[in-house]
Amino acid sequence: MQNQVLCCIGIALLTVCAGCASSSTRNTKIADSILISEREPDLEAISALAEGFRPSDFTQTSLGLYPEASLGRIFKALDRMSFFFPENSVYTDLQRKVFDEKVRRGTHSDSEVRRMFLAYLSARMFDEAASLKRLFPDIKLYSMPEKVLSGNSLATDTWRVYSVLDAGQTIMPKALPLGDGPRIVMLMLPGCEVAEKAMREILANPGVGQAFREHGVVITNRINAESVALWKSHFGFPEVYISYKASDFPGFDFNISPIFYFLKDGEIVWSASGWDKNSHQAMQSGLIKISAAPVLKAEEPPGKELGKHVP
Repeated sequence: MQNQVLCCIGIALLTVCAGCASSSTRNTKIADSILISEREPDLEAISALAEGFRPSDFTQTSLGLYPEASLGRIFKALDRMSFFFPENSVYTDLQRKVFDEKVRRGTHSDSEVRRMFLAYLSARMFDEAASLKRLFPDIKLYSMPEKVLSGNSLATDTWRVYSVLDAGQTIMPKALPLGDGPRIVMLMLPGCEVAEKAMREILANPGVGQAFREHGVVITNRINAESVALWKSHFGFPEVYISYKASDFPGFDFNISPIFYFLKDGEIVWSASGWDKNSHQAMQSGLIKISAAPVLKAEEPPGKELGKHVP
């Protein structure tokens, strides 16, 4: 009888191990399929691939049996999914579980710590990002606000942003009044020299600059409060914000820097991307579309163009 019990236990353990091995193989194949896609992948295609990840395969017990090479590839694939779909918490949660297993084994790299930190910031998981920063004090991570004030008073799910206070130490949610009248929205990536050049030349233009100061806002999707604070101070332009969620801005592409959207009563009626010798005329055209046209200068210096920004 005792031998029969031991035999049953052994069979059960073999079944569990076989299941974990098969889940490791399956998830590694999914990860490899996501990673071999082009630099600017078909997002629908990789999203369909990622649906094959089963949360039940990512328990500590299951991950404990994964080969180290598989963990690394799965982490990288989930990091890619977190980048392209930061508002889908499933990817960030699965990425965290793989990361925790690597930390438990002591096989994590500084790069993986940084990628996990950025995934938390992109998902607006500030408590988790702060905890990670405390856990790895010797690894240089991007700056993040020390305080994130509550946004319970917001009664809308559109045009929400974080207002940057205290030179970037505090951020606070607010809703922008983009649904009323003519508005110009400039999206930028912190550190983008072309966006900085565009901002500098726009504000230096007497006509366009006046219109932009009256109707314009600048928004980034990156949680980089210090850079936003620097933009506000350097350009003397207070309307610079961090998006609350990219999905709050339907029709906006936060991966291009700079890109300009001209809105009339909340509707996008004109857009222009990049910044070159023709951009001032494009700005003029946009302002005419929203009936806020300034006087255009006779000549404008040439600039540079910028394409999409992806990891």
